[in-house]
Amino acid sequence: MLFNTHWGSIMVQKGALLNGVVQAGALTATTANEALPALDYRALHMGNQRRLGRISLTLRCLPLLSYLQHHRGASLAVLNGDLFFESRILGIQQKVEYHLERVQRLDELNLLKTPGWENVEREWLFVKEQWRMDSPIANFNLHSHLINELLTFIKSLLFHEEVGTDGDSLLLLGYIVETLLPIVEVIAQIRGLSTHRELDQEGDQEVVFKLNYLVTEFRQRQRGVLERCDAFSERDRKWILKAYSESGCSEKVRDFAAEIADGQQQGWHSGYGNGALFLSATKLIDAILFVSECSIKRLRDHMDKNLQRWIYREQA
Repeated sequence: MLFNTHWGSIMVQKGALLNGVVQAGALTATTANEALPALDYRALHMGNQRRLGRISLTLRCLPLLSYLQHHRGASLAVLNGDLFFESRILGIQQKVEYHLERVQRLDELNLLKTPGWENVEREWLFVKEQWRMDSPIANFNLHSHLINELLTFIKSLLFHEEVGTDGDSLLLLGYIVETLLPIVEVIAQIRGLSTHRELDQEGDQEVVFKLNYLVTEFRQRQRGVLERCDAFSERDRKWILKAYSESGCSEKVRDFAAEIADGQQQGWHSGYGNGALFLSATKLIDAILFVSECSIKRLRDHMDKNLQRWIYREQA
């Protein structure tokens, strides 16, 4: 009887102790939850969908950019009487139309309903109907203005609070918009004008001046392609440098640099080249666009911190 009474007393004490532990745990959990502000899951989810929508649209714009640059170079060659590009210009034009439609089909969140995208569509229609009636240089300038409109639209897609405002995201966004895509356009302009210069019989010195200016700009910009990576977070830097290595960018930069140095040395005279500069430029553009694509995809992992906290709240 004494044993039973003693055992009952122990169990009562143990129960009280366990109850105290449970209450303390509940208090700790309540305190932890109170430390987190109430989060609107629906708003976070929709914000993340719009963020991913902007990133996906940007990725779809990259092949459109590439084919617009191809169309500029090919139309320059055609206006100079090049039969090789005459047989291919329609196919390039159809590729531009195809990628315009792909961008439009992806826009489920109405992100294209902006003056920037309307400018791209309107200017493409004008270029498509007008280019054969222009001089080569007027045609080059029309295409370049259209491409600049597309680059401006891409910038408006990415430099938006829905994509990210944290330091790591802004560094990556700046790298894409201010370093990678502009140098792609510089290389593409050199490719187009040098092709024109090879075929031009009149020896337009304005084109020579423009080419030399673009070569200087390329040399200045290409140094930033790797230098800007130093500011990235460790994970972002490894991701971008891996893409840079896989693309063979270093070797392609050297090949292109050698070709433009040769062009300058020969004064960009008519018939100076054999298509080697065109080929090396195209390979380098493709390599940098690959790095651009990988950089944009990397943005997908830069999730909003509030959304991260909501997703991982059960583990807190």
